[in-house]
Amino acid sequence: DERGVAPEDVVVYRYHDGTWNALETSVQNTGDGTVSVTVDSPGLSTFAVGATKRPSIAVTDASADPTTVTVGESTTVTATVANDGTASGSTTVSLVVDGTDATSKSVTLDAGESTTVTFDVSFESTGEYEVAVDDAGAGTLTVEPEPTPTPTPTETPTPTPTESADTEDATT
Repeated sequence: DERGVAPEDVVVYRYHDGTWNALETSVQNTGDGTVSVTVDSPGLSTFAVGATKRPSIAVTDASADPTTVTVGESTTVTATVANDGTASGSTTVSLVVDGTDATSKSVTLDAGESTTVTFDVSFESTGEYEVAVDDAGAGTLTVEPEPTPTPTPTETPTPTPTESADTEDATT
């Protein structure tokens, strides 16, 4: 287990007809840093002991931008998801707000691959919210009330006097 391989992941491979084939391997004993396994082989050949390939996908970091918004305004929570395992795999990562799963996304990664996942989120109530993606904290989001609109004074039009034509009596 010093190399990160659990006893149940130990596999014996048999080389036959130009390919390596995994044999059904069962752990018999572990102790003092050793593992004893038993296999049934269909014949004599060259054998190798290895480990089962497994994905190891986890969120490595998360952040939110901006961290202060107004009610109804959205912020983006970004997370890096990496597969440090030896095989491709899929997992679901969740946006967590105050300890409760809010939404989730499915992620598929090859061995050694990483990707960025984003969640757009908005809140309808003011307050402070602890946000994370899975176990990776993204910080505290502050939701402020919408600003009260300042009334804009409207200009009252000043009446413009109209010219009136002096009418002279035509019968002078």
